[in-house]
Amino acid sequence: MSDGLNRRNFIADSGCLAARKGNNHGIGGDPGHGMQFHGTDATLYLDRGGFQVIPERQRTAAIKSGSSDQNWPHVQDFLKCVKSRARCISDVETGHTSTAVCHLGNISYKLGRKIFWDAPSETIVDQKGHPDAEANALLGREYRKGYELPKVESA
Repeated sequence: MSDGLNRRNFIADSGCLAARKGNNHGIGGDPGHGMQFHGTDATLYLDRGGFQVIPERQRTAAIKSGSSDQNWPHVQDFLKCVKSRARCISDVETGHTSTAVCHLGNISYKLGRKIFWDAPSETIVDQKGHPDAEANALLGREYRKGYELPKVESA
């Protein structure tokens, strides 16, 4: 990055949190959806409206970008698929698969070791194919009372 941030420290030392609606961390004060990357020198807020870098302890100047129209084709595709019942270009399954890779990387980093993903069962296993209880415990979390997800039995 040419803005004075130490790119290696920013990426290597950062964690990723999903910014949920209503947390007032969206671009321009909009509580939209996006991601936050917390680094040693700054926090990067990133969503479809652009990005904003907020300095930590005033080590660097704040940076902000404008928005783009990159999401409009997805909106049009979604509306077309609602009418036709066809599968969207960026459907939920694609999003699940894409984010799973990030979650698995974070789990491996947190554990400090390699992990092995069994895609058909969506579980982490050891080299022999047995469930890895320590790693699998990090695949989910305990939800607050009243916000629990229902148990879904596989067919």
